[in-house]
Amino acid sequence: MAHPMLGLQRLQQAQSALIAVESLPGILQLSDLKNIMSLVRGQLAPDAAVMYTSRIGPLPAGEGVRVSIWAQGLRNVSV
Repeated sequence: MAHPMLGLQRLQQAQSALIAVESLPGILQLSDLKNIMSLVRGQLAPDAAVMYTSRIGPLPAGEGVRVSIWAQGLRNVSV
């Protein structure tokens, strides 16, 4: 999982994370949401607290699905 600002190593150090999944109507099913959460959760520390939210509605042109990750408590991170 590549992220231009956070980076995988930094994500793996997070103590907690909020994941927001947004999609256009008719794009995602519950099984898709579970797969997305499993993929993201697999990149976090095993002891990280994770919360998620999902929303169906309009997105910018060209986007069908958007996943946003807010990570907190990054340990041993040098910028």
